[in-house]
Amino acid sequence: MLSDTILQSSLLVIPSFNGAHRLRRMLPTLAVPPEIVVVLDQASVDDTQAVCRDAGVEFVQLGHPHSLSRACNIGAGIARERGRDFLFVADDDIMCTTDVVRELLGALADDPKLGIVAPAQTRIAGKSGDNATAYRACWDLRTLTFERDLVPPDGSIERLESDYCELTFAGIRMGAIAEIGFLDDRYSFHLEDADFGFRLRGAGYGCAYLPRSHIEHRIGSGETEKPCRSDIERLEDDKRLFADKHLGRFLTDGGHSSQKAVTLSIIERTPPPALRHEVPIVEDGAGNGRLRQSGSSSSGSGDGSLVSSNRSKSDGHHVVAVTQQEPGFLTRLAIRNLRRVGFLLDSFTTTLEASGWKAAFSSATRHHGAQYLQRRGRHLRKSASKHLERVRRSIAARRPGATAQLRNGVLFIGYAEGALGLGQAFRANLKAAELAGIPFAIYPFRRNIETRLLGPFMADRYDRTNAYAINVIEVAADQLPEVYDNVDGSMLDRSYNILCTYWELPRAPDAWRDSLVHIDEIWAPNSFIADAFAPIFDGPILVMPPAMDRTDGDHPGREAFAMDEDRFYFMFSFDYYSSPFRKNPFGVLEAFQAAFPRQDEKVGLVIKSIGAAEHYPEMKQRIADAVEADPRIIVVDRNLDRSEMLGLIKASDVYVSLHRAEGFGLGMAEAMTFGRIVIGTDYSGSRDFLNSRTGFPVPYTLRPIRSHEYPWSDGQEWAEPDQKAAIQTMREIAASPSEGQRRGLAASQEIGKYSPEAVGPVMRKRIEKILSAMDGPDDGPARATGENRSPS
Repeated sequence: MLSDTILQSSLLVIPSFNGAHRLRRMLPTLAVPPEIVVVLDQASVDDTQAVCRDAGVEFVQLGHPHSLSRACNIGAGIARERGRDFLFVADDDIMCTTDVVRELLGALADDPKLGIVAPAQTRIAGKSGDNATAYRACWDLRTLTFERDLVPPDGSIERLESDYCELTFAGIRMGAIAEIGFLDDRYSFHLEDADFGFRLRGAGYGCAYLPRSHIEHRIGSGETEKPCRSDIERLEDDKRLFADKHLGRFLTDGGHSSQKAVTLSIIERTPPPALRHEVPIVEDGAGNGRLRQSGSSSSGSGDGSLVSSNRSKSDGHHVVAVTQQEPGFLTRLAIRNLRRVGFLLDSFTTTLEASGWKAAFSSATRHHGAQYLQRRGRHLRKSASKHLERVRRSIAARRPGATAQLRNGVLFIGYAEGALGLGQAFRANLKAAELAGIPFAIYPFRRNIETRLLGPFMADRYDRTNAYAINVIEVAADQLPEVYDNVDGSMLDRSYNILCTYWELPRAPDAWRDSLVHIDEIWAPNSFIADAFAPIFDGPILVMPPAMDRTDGDHPGREAFAMDEDRFYFMFSFDYYSSPFRKNPFGVLEAFQAAFPRQDEKVGLVIKSIGAAEHYPEMKQRIADAVEADPRIIVVDRNLDRSEMLGLIKASDVYVSLHRAEGFGLGMAEAMTFGRIVIGTDYSGSRDFLNSRTGFPVPYTLRPIRSHEYPWSDGQEWAEPDQKAAIQTMREIAASPSEGQRRGLAASQEIGKYSPEAVGPVMRKRIEKILSAMDGPDDGPARATGENRSPS
């Protein structure tokens, strides 16, 4: 039995979407300490969080759907941040019928060169009832379909080697991930596991299945018989990506028509140098050893000529150890080409026997010779292109007028059409750039916001093809890989790339460091975010004030929201998607109830909410109970257009935000534009504009962030506002609002620094300085030091 210490060195992550009923069935079967389990929820609308809470496992809200690759990579990032040695990933539609985690962990602990290991699985097809137990899975690379070993192996065999392991349930060594990376995000939904397995083998790690370890996998809801057209197109893209990366390097697709998986056939014929650990074999009648493949007969010679066979007395069966010396380059090249010839001849003779000479020649020419030439042509073109690009960039970076190949000005890349906060901030910055006369174009980035689009914005400036001297990329930092994958590389490679981003915690996750290697400069909207990114980014970080949309105009009044004309209203707004733990709506609700307990005071509270309240049904019910018990409380839980939202803020007397952390604090800032009184926690991004002259800062103490409260929060702290101070401030302002109104007037003047008219010139000054440096004799733009927070 493994010790608890080894278990605690592991992390089990379960990506899930609307998986409450599946998790309720799955979690009890894991039989592991709940503190090592993390459910990565992807904007579910069921009671997944309640299921996780009842099971005592950690719930992390990712906010929107992710591919399996991205979700698993996030899990690996969490495991890395927490210093775990082993990562387990699992679907939410499985059940463990043996002690799977400990069994897989035992295999990983026993063999330091085992990179990934998985259990056998019984696939339960709900409708057909056609259940089968697979002991090993492989890809048929010609058809991109699974091939599985369905015949139980010999009872003495404890481990079956494989090209890769399915991620239905698998244990992975974090040291191997640190060495070669984890899943390639470029895959849509196929072959990412095979790609990882082949990279593991190329690095000298093994991939294996444990036939005595077992799960049940309910496949009815997750697999469809007839994929849609877009799925087929993405599947083909995945296949091409896999072929470009691996065919001709780790294996060659020989087009075998036998029942065995092609890749395992190749391993059986010529075990690659990566397989240096011991693997089970069986003996034939002549006493020769060959690699065991359950469920099908061997097609290799199996004469042991490349391996040495040694008897193992402990388990009663032979093992084969690949002990040949690593061949030199010319030898490897000869082996690779001889294999290709061998596969071609094998396929040729098979087709000849079945269909005759004409068909054999046709198949060989069409399916093998042509494919090989196409692959080599793509490889050579790509290699030549990369080499020429490196040379071109090297020369361009060292000569005056290096930007001659690029369009002058700035390409703003962001959510121009997105109905979300980053989209609003992006559009405001575009207005600032236009007012300042900055030459710019727009790349309307839409990835992962396809369901939240408003329509074109400044469409006459759209440009999806040309490269510009400077790119200003305004997305969340964890979305940078999406930008790299979806924006043409030629539009990014030679430009000076600026990331304009937001973050709510005091430290940006170290897992984002790799995504920032293509970024030359960060524009932080305030010093809090600048300090958060400083530990993981070596380039210049400048505080560039974010532009805010104008708030003037005619907006709805109190009658539109059923607000009494003679009542003094406090207001707070939050988005469930932005984490209510961070926004802290109950802090405001409880402070109001404690400040005005008699319910006869002429005060009121407006709570504006939006987002998936179904994620937090208990929170929503608690707010509903408060409304029912106190008629002074009004809840507006619906989408409002911008004019309506501004009208609600303007109709209120005080905006209250007892947040635990804010990247900026747009609600407070917009309230200040109307001269409204603002009460807010004296912490994080809002400190750049909220102080004792412009509002009422609330003191706080720092406390650790609980694991379920916010993503990427391990080891971090945020503020716990002083409730007593908030209560007293609310009472004093309601009793005598004149001081608050005086501060509100000062705030309306102070907040003007975020107007497009004020931000545009600051932005232009920095851009001109970068362009000047790019056109000069230096190696590139002037680099600010890590301490430089000035946008000049």
